[in-house]
Amino acid sequence: MKLGMRWFILTIAFLVVFFSSFISWGAGLYIDWLWFKSLNYQSVFVTYLFSELGIGFAVGIFAFLFLFVNLLFTRRSVINAARSLQFEAESDLEEGNVFHQIPWSQYINNRNLTTVFVVISLILAYLLGKAATGNWLILQKFLNPTMFGIADPVFQKDIGFYVFSLPFYQFFYKISMWLVVVAAFLVAVIYFLPSFITGDLQRFFKSADVRYHLSLLGAVYFFVRAGGYQLQKYMLLYSEKGVVYGAGYADIHASLLAYKVLFYLALLTGVVLLANVFLRRFRLVLYSVGFLIVASIALSGVYPALVQKLRVTPNEMELERPYIEHNIKFTRMAYDLDKIEKKDFPAGHTLTLKDIQENRDTVQNIRLWDHRPLQQTYSQLQEMRTYYEFKDIDVDRYVIDGQYRQ
Repeated sequence: MKLGMRWFILTIAFLVVFFSSFISWGAGLYIDWLWFKSLNYQSVFVTYLFSELGIGFAVGIFAFLFLFVNLLFTRRSVINAARSLQFEAESDLEEGNVFHQIPWSQYINNRNLTTVFVVISLILAYLLGKAATGNWLILQKFLNPTMFGIADPVFQKDIGFYVFSLPFYQFFYKISMWLVVVAAFLVAVIYFLPSFITGDLQRFFKSADVRYHLSLLGAVYFFVRAGGYQLQKYMLLYSEKGVVYGAGYADIHASLLAYKVLFYLALLTGVVLLANVFLRRFRLVLYSVGFLIVASIALSGVYPALVQKLRVTPNEMELERPYIEHNIKFTRMAYDLDKIEKKDFPAGHTLTLKDIQENRDTVQNIRLWDHRPLQQTYSQLQEMRTYYEFKDIDVDRYVIDGQYRQ
């Protein structure tokens, strides 16, 4: 009866929290709908809403399945450990061990463990899905790409790839890495807990289930990490290390090579972890992971820094020239400055009435006030009243006599 009452109270508390959150979310959603409706952008709101819910739901489902399946694989090991503990308790009850006195192991069965695993997976999946909803724009850009017809000078990929596709690949990579790390942590804790309770740590290190499961998760981690190195190659075009924004000499001749090498090393480490399922060579795994960590530090950190200091800095102007030219060229293209028509306007031209009439838009938008002394003037005239304080002066556009002007 007491146990049933506890479950009833917990259920009521959960429903109260759920409906309170739902009402708060619904109120905000309705306000947003009214705002979009006032601008006749209902279709934009619907696209935004379904994209946000869609990406959150998809990430949540993916996270739930991945976590739940991994937790489910630990069930047999946990039940076997519980049976072993129960047997030890029955045969050695007179020692007065606290864990032996509490018949907690009788509650460990397939049904209860599955329920606990479902709850854990649902909570983590909900949190991850909720966090992912803010990335709805990344999803929309990925689903509706546009090619620019212009290739970057380093990888020869269309600029549209970096605007529409690359952000989504990075998002998927981060989600995958988070899931693998969390799943590995959870299953390691579950496998380790029985050994910790009994004080028999050898049970954990000698368990075949632990070796199989963690080796597979480790292999998945390094395969995903290899994909991350591939993405980091393209992120070199956003580098801020060089003399200009974008890839520089050290990025292309050092960091790019490092990521290519680390890609294959990560794949090799994943293969070694898969092989460990059958070889049972823990040292081989340790050496592989350790070598990858050292190589990552040396190749992606130390090597580019040495190239920059010893190779680039003594002859920076010459080595960085092509990359500076790329920066200038693509900046001009981005702002359509490469299509500017150049004309000569010799100084000393006398302004006439005809010139004013032919350039009326320009003349009417000439500023009458300089914002710098204007702020000082306003402050001197008005700030003697303590409720006035002028932070800055803005120049804006307004409709005056039916004309939108500065």
